[in-house]
Amino acid sequence: MQYLTKLSVDDVFPPNNNIIILPHTMKLPEALNLLVKNNIFSAPVARTQKKGDYYKFDHTSISLLDLMDVVKFTLEVFQNEDNGDDADFFHRLENDKDFFQNVCANNILDISNSNPCWPVASGSNLGDLAKALVEYKIHRVPIVNKEGAVVNIITLSSIVNLLAEKKEFLGNLRNKSVKELGISEKKVVSVTSNKRAVDAFHTIITNRISAVPIVDEKGILVGNISIKDIRAVSYTHLT
Repeated sequence: MQYLTKLSVDDVFPPNNNIIILPHTMKLPEALNLLVKNNIFSAPVARTQKKGDYYKFDHTSISLLDLMDVVKFTLEVFQNEDNGDDADFFHRLENDKDFFQNVCANNILDISNSNPCWPVASGSNLGDLAKALVEYKIHRVPIVNKEGAVVNIITLSSIVNLLAEKKEFLGNLRNKSVKELGISEKKVVSVTSNKRAVDAFHTIITNRISAVPIVDEKGILVGNISIKDIRAVSYTHLT
Protein backbone atom coordinates (compact mmCIF):
# COMPACT_ATOMS: atom_id res chain seq x y z
CA MET A 1 0.00 0.00 0.00
CA GLN A 2 3.03 2.28 0.29
CA TYR A 3 2.76 2.75 -3.46
CA LEU A 4 -0.32 4.91 -2.85
CA THR A 5 1.79 7.50 -1.03
CA LYS A 6 3.76 8.05 -4.24
CA LEU A 7 0.64 8.97 -6.20
CA SER A 8 -0.92 12.42 -6.25
CA VAL A 9 -4.68 12.61 -5.83
CA ASP A 10 -4.83 15.02 -8.77
CA ASP A 11 -2.94 12.63 -11.06
CA VAL A 12 -5.23 9.71 -10.34
CA PHE A 13 -8.45 11.70 -9.98
CA PRO A 14 -8.12 14.90 -12.06
CA PRO A 15 -10.17 17.95 -10.98
CA ASN A 16 -13.83 17.68 -11.95
CA ASN A 17 -15.43 20.79 -13.40
CA ASN A 18 -18.94 19.36 -12.97
CA ILE A 19 -19.06 19.21 -9.18
CA ILE A 20 -22.55 20.08 -7.93
CA ILE A 21 -22.43 22.53 -5.03
CA LEU A 22 -25.60 23.31 -3.10
CA PRO A 23 -26.28 26.82 -1.74
CA HIS A 24 -26.80 26.62 2.03
CA THR A 25 -30.21 28.25 1.62
CA MET A 26 -31.47 25.70 -0.92
CA LYS A 27 -34.74 24.13 0.21
CA LEU A 28 -34.73 20.45 1.14
CA PRO A 29 -37.03 19.25 -1.70
CA GLU A 30 -34.84 20.92 -4.33
CA ALA A 31 -31.63 19.59 -2.75
CA LEU A 32 -33.07 16.05 -2.62
CA ASN A 33 -34.17 16.33 -6.23
CA LEU A 34 -30.64 17.34 -7.32
CA LEU A 35 -29.06 14.41 -5.48
CA VAL A 36 -31.52 11.92 -6.95
CA LYS A 37 -31.49 13.41 -10.44
CA ASN A 38 -27.69 13.23 -10.60
CA ASN A 39 -27.56 9.78 -8.99
CA ILE A 40 -25.23 10.88 -6.20
CA PHE A 41 -25.26 10.20 -2.46
CA SER A 42 -23.85 13.53 -1.35
CA ALA A 43 -22.99 17.06 -2.43
CA PRO A 44 -21.00 19.94 -0.93
CA VAL A 45 -22.96 22.75 0.68
CA ALA A 46 -21.45 26.24 0.81
CA ARG A 47 -22.65 29.54 2.19
CA THR A 48 -23.76 31.83 -0.58
CA GLN A 49 -24.84 35.32 -1.43
CA LYS A 50 -27.22 35.73 -4.34
CA LYS A 51 -26.09 38.19 -6.99
CA GLY A 52 -29.00 38.66 -9.38
CA ASP A 53 -29.68 35.26 -10.93
CA TYR A 54 -26.38 33.82 -9.73
CA TYR A 55 -24.89 32.59 -6.46
CA LYS A 56 -21.55 33.71 -5.10
CA PHE A 57 -20.07 30.88 -3.06
CA ASP A 58 -18.02 31.29 0.10
CA HIS A 59 -15.55 28.45 -0.41
CA THR A 60 -14.26 28.67 3.15
CA SER A 61 -17.52 27.24 4.52
CA ILE A 62 -17.87 23.83 2.90
CA SER A 63 -19.97 21.03 4.41
CA LEU A 64 -21.59 17.92 2.96
CA LEU A 65 -25.28 17.09 2.62
CA ASP A 66 -25.75 13.33 2.47
CA LEU A 67 -28.80 11.26 1.55
CA MET A 68 -28.42 9.73 5.02
CA ASP A 69 -29.13 13.19 6.45
CA VAL A 70 -32.30 13.49 4.37
CA VAL A 71 -33.51 10.04 5.45
CA LYS A 72 -32.67 10.69 9.12
CA PHE A 73 -34.48 14.02 9.10
CA THR A 74 -37.54 12.61 7.34
CA LEU A 75 -37.78 9.73 9.81
CA GLU A 76 -37.36 12.04 12.80
CA VAL A 77 -40.21 14.21 11.56
CA PHE A 78 -42.45 11.15 11.62
CA GLN A 79 -40.89 9.38 14.59
CA ASN A 80 -44.29 9.01 16.20
CA GLU A 81 -45.68 7.25 13.16
CA ASP A 82 -45.36 3.76 14.61
CA ASN A 83 -48.51 2.46 12.97
CA GLY A 84 -49.70 2.27 9.42
CA ASP A 85 -48.09 1.23 6.19
CA ASP A 86 -45.81 2.96 3.69
CA ALA A 87 -48.81 4.56 2.00
CA ASP A 88 -49.58 6.38 5.28
CA PHE A 89 -45.97 7.56 5.47
CA PHE A 90 -45.99 9.06 1.98
CA HIS A 91 -49.45 10.50 2.59
CA ARG A 92 -48.07 12.38 5.58
CA LEU A 93 -45.18 13.65 3.46
CA GLU A 94 -47.59 15.13 0.94
CA ASN A 95 -49.72 16.72 3.65
CA ASP A 96 -46.68 18.37 5.26
CA LYS A 97 -45.26 19.91 2.10
CA ASP A 98 -45.19 23.39 3.62
CA PHE A 99 -43.03 22.14 6.49
CA PHE A 100 -40.41 20.63 4.15
CA GLN A 101 -40.43 23.72 1.94
CA ASN A 102 -39.24 25.74 4.94
CA VAL A 103 -36.26 23.48 5.65
CA CYS A 104 -32.92 24.48 4.09
CA ALA A 105 -29.98 22.22 3.29
CA ASN A 106 -27.99 24.00 6.00
CA ASN A 107 -30.53 22.92 8.65
CA ILE A 108 -29.85 19.20 8.39
CA LEU A 109 -26.12 18.95 7.64
CA ASP A 110 -24.71 15.71 9.07
CA ILE A 111 -27.63 15.11 11.44
CA SER A 112 -27.12 11.43 10.61
CA ASN A 113 -23.51 11.68 11.88
CA SER A 114 -22.59 9.36 9.02
CA ASN A 115 -20.38 11.45 6.78
CA PRO A 116 -18.74 14.50 8.39
CA CYS A 117 -16.82 16.75 6.07
CA TRP A 118 -13.03 16.24 6.16
CA PRO A 119 -11.55 18.09 3.15
CA VAL A 120 -8.24 16.94 1.68
CA ALA A 121 -5.96 19.44 -0.04
CA SER A 122 -5.39 19.17 -3.76
CA GLY A 123 -1.94 17.73 -4.37
CA SER A 124 -2.07 15.38 -1.39
CA ASN A 125 -0.98 11.81 -1.94
CA LEU A 126 -3.46 9.00 -2.38
CA GLY A 127 -2.25 7.25 0.75
CA ASP A 128 -3.26 10.20 2.93
CA LEU A 129 -6.68 10.29 1.28
CA ALA A 130 -7.24 6.57 1.87
CA LYS A 131 -6.07 6.99 5.48
CA ALA A 132 -8.61 9.79 6.02
CA LEU A 133 -11.43 7.58 4.71
CA VAL A 134 -10.47 4.77 7.09
CA GLU A 135 -9.57 6.78 10.22
CA TYR A 136 -12.64 9.01 10.12
CA LYS A 137 -14.92 6.20 8.91
CA ILE A 138 -16.32 8.28 6.09
CA HIS A 139 -17.45 7.39 2.59
CA ARG A 140 -16.25 10.42 0.66
CA VAL A 141 -13.93 13.40 0.95
CA PRO A 142 -14.01 16.72 -0.90
CA ILE A 143 -10.74 17.75 -2.56
CA VAL A 144 -10.15 21.48 -2.17
CA ASN A 145 -7.69 23.82 -3.90
CA LYS A 146 -5.66 26.63 -2.28
CA GLU A 147 -8.71 28.91 -2.33
CA GLY A 148 -10.80 26.29 -0.52
CA ALA A 149 -12.97 25.57 -3.55
CA VAL A 150 -14.10 21.96 -4.08
CA VAL A 151 -12.45 20.57 -7.22
CA ASN A 152 -13.42 16.92 -6.77
CA ILE A 153 -15.11 14.46 -4.46
CA ILE A 154 -13.40 11.10 -3.99
CA THR A 155 -15.49 8.25 -2.66
CA LEU A 156 -14.57 5.01 -0.97
CA SER A 157 -16.00 3.25 -4.02
CA SER A 158 -13.60 5.18 -6.25
CA ILE A 159 -10.64 3.88 -4.24
CA VAL A 160 -11.99 0.30 -4.32
CA ASN A 161 -12.50 0.49 -8.09
CA LEU A 162 -8.98 1.87 -8.53
CA LEU A 163 -7.46 -0.99 -6.51
CA ALA A 164 -9.54 -3.52 -8.48
CA GLU A 165 -8.10 -2.15 -11.73
CA LYS A 166 -4.56 -1.60 -10.42
CA LYS A 167 -3.97 -4.67 -8.26
CA GLU A 168 -0.24 -3.93 -8.19
CA PHE A 169 -1.04 -1.02 -5.84
CA LEU A 170 -1.92 -3.59 -3.18
CA GLY A 171 1.54 -5.16 -3.18
CA ASN A 172 1.66 -8.40 -1.20
CA LEU A 173 -1.82 -7.81 0.20
CA ARG A 174 -3.42 -8.94 -3.06
CA ASN A 175 -2.35 -12.54 -2.38
CA LYS A 176 -3.75 -12.71 1.14
CA SER A 177 -7.07 -14.26 2.10
CA VAL A 178 -9.83 -12.36 3.90
CA LYS A 179 -8.92 -14.24 7.09
CA GLU A 180 -5.22 -13.36 6.74
CA LEU A 181 -6.14 -9.70 6.39
CA GLY A 182 -7.86 -9.90 9.77
CA ILE A 183 -11.33 -9.10 8.44
CA SER A 184 -13.55 -10.80 10.99
CA GLU A 185 -17.03 -12.14 10.51
CA LYS A 186 -19.86 -9.89 11.66
CA LYS A 187 -23.50 -10.36 12.34
CA VAL A 188 -25.37 -9.35 9.19
CA VAL A 189 -28.10 -6.80 9.78
CA SER A 190 -31.17 -7.64 7.70
CA VAL A 191 -34.87 -6.84 7.37
CA THR A 192 -37.60 -9.35 6.64
CA SER A 193 -39.67 -8.85 3.51
CA ASN A 194 -42.89 -8.31 5.49
CA LYS A 195 -41.50 -5.15 7.11
CA ARG A 196 -42.34 -1.66 5.86
CA ALA A 197 -39.84 0.26 3.76
CA VAL A 198 -39.87 2.85 6.55
CA ASP A 199 -38.66 0.17 8.98
CA ALA A 200 -35.82 -0.69 6.59
CA PHE A 201 -34.76 2.96 6.51
CA HIS A 202 -34.83 3.03 10.33
CA THR A 203 -32.52 0.00 10.35
CA ILE A 204 -30.13 1.68 7.91
CA ILE A 205 -29.92 4.86 9.97
CA THR A 206 -29.64 3.08 13.33
CA ASN A 207 -26.78 0.87 12.12
CA ARG A 208 -25.11 3.62 10.06
CA ILE A 209 -25.01 1.49 6.91
CA SER A 210 -25.86 2.48 3.34
CA ALA A 211 -28.03 -0.54 2.51
CA VAL A 212 -29.72 -3.49 4.17
CA PRO A 213 -30.47 -6.97 2.75
CA ILE A 214 -34.08 -8.14 2.59
CA VAL A 215 -34.70 -11.77 3.58
CA ASP A 216 -37.78 -13.97 3.52
CA GLU A 217 -39.21 -15.88 6.48
CA LYS A 218 -36.54 -18.57 5.98
CA GLY A 219 -33.71 -16.05 6.05
CA ILE A 220 -33.04 -16.38 2.32
CA LEU A 221 -31.87 -13.23 0.57
CA VAL A 222 -34.55 -11.82 -1.75
CA GLY A 223 -33.32 -8.26 -2.33
CA ASN A 224 -32.00 -5.14 -0.67
CA ILE A 225 -32.95 -1.57 0.14
CA SER A 226 -30.36 1.14 -0.31
CA ILE A 227 -30.24 4.64 1.07
CA LYS A 228 -30.64 5.76 -2.54
CA ASP A 229 -34.16 4.34 -2.48
CA ILE A 230 -35.17 7.50 -0.64
CA ARG A 231 -35.85 8.68 -4.19
CA ALA A 232 -39.23 7.04 -3.60
CA VAL A 233 -39.82 10.25 -1.66
CA SER A 234 -39.88 12.05 -4.97
CA TYR A 235 -39.78 15.78 -5.66
CA THR A 236 -43.56 15.68 -6.20
CA HIS A 237 -44.10 14.37 -2.64
CA LEU A 238 -42.47 17.42 -1.11
CA THR A 239 -43.46 20.21 -3.52
